[in-house]
Amino acid sequence: MEWQLETVDYEIGPHISIAVDSNRYPHIAYCDYDERILKYAYQDGDGWHIEDVDVDDSDLGTQCSLALDQDDCPHISYYGGVQVHTLKYAYKIEGVWYIETVDGPYIYYDTQTGIAIDSMGYPHISYCFTWPTQEDLKHAYKDGSGWHTEVITSFFYTTAHTSIALDSNDFPHVCYESPDTDSMDYAYKDENGWHIETIESTGYYDSPADIAIDSVGQPHVSYIEDAADVLKYAYRDGDGWHVEAVDAAYYLEGHTSIAIDSGNNLYISYINHNLGYLKCAYKIGSWNIETVSEEYYVEESTSIVVDNNGYIHIAYFNAETDDLRHAIGYPLLSRTYFLLA
Repeated sequence: MEWQLETVDYEIGPHISIAVDSNRYPHIAYCDYDERILKYAYQDGDGWHIEDVDVDDSDLGTQCSLALDQDDCPHISYYGGVQVHTLKYAYKIEGVWYIETVDGPYIYYDTQTGIAIDSMGYPHISYCFTWPTQEDLKHAYKDGSGWHTEVITSFFYTTAHTSIALDSNDFPHVCYESPDTDSMDYAYKDENGWHIETIESTGYYDSPADIAIDSVGQPHVSYIEDAADVLKYAYRDGDGWHVEAVDAAYYLEGHTSIAIDSGNNLYISYINHNLGYLKCAYKIGSWNIETVSEEYYVEESTSIVVDNNGYIHIAYFNAETDDLRHAIGYPLLSRTYFLLA
């Protein structure tokens, strides 16, 4: 696979989330740690455009997550910062950004939020809520009457990163690592409420996981088993959960991100911290692994998405230069696609 790399912005922080619109252009949400700004970059036929979304000096925009609705309007979930400890939500309509506080205070600001948009254009967010004696994994969703929040499950120890996806019926699916049992877990909601399952409980899971739903409603999860330095992939079917080891290397940690194309082929972006390389694993029949960038200082956050022509887009952070980078992976020659406009 051929990769093209470009710099989008300079001197930014490591929290990144990417989506592509109906015209196959990438959109990225990220934070500027130095200026304490939540930022948004998007590409069109004129190139890259960068906007400040939330400029409150106490709002870092950390652990942001981005999704686009059916009209290609951006929606971002993020934490309000170490001073206010709130869960915030930003969305853009007709060129104007609107910001709402969803929950708080006592939001655990150092864990990943996740956002997905339902068929009516309303957001669903997974996140962690901190209490003095326990932690809650929560789901917030908005409808015509406003915001609603519900507890999915509770823990004794500090909760960790979450990711959310919606199925064709707009039911939420959430993956997360359970700090009480050191297991990788999965929660889903149906007409009977929330259900919780353990994906795997053989190791220590502290790196952020990611979840995607395929065309038949089955969940797929990428994560790193930190104790063994192994990139894992798990999927659920009628027989339950199945787990595969995708890659193993010293010092695998940090964010993984998973995407599924229209043919239900799988793509995972992740970071080999020992080498500082950004890597992509893709499964078309069997697993294949490619090095996307050998910039050495690739760190922490990566986010992947596949556009409707099969091009792979990865946003990542170069810690040496504090740059936001965008990688485009051109499809395999054995598959036919049109070139980007």
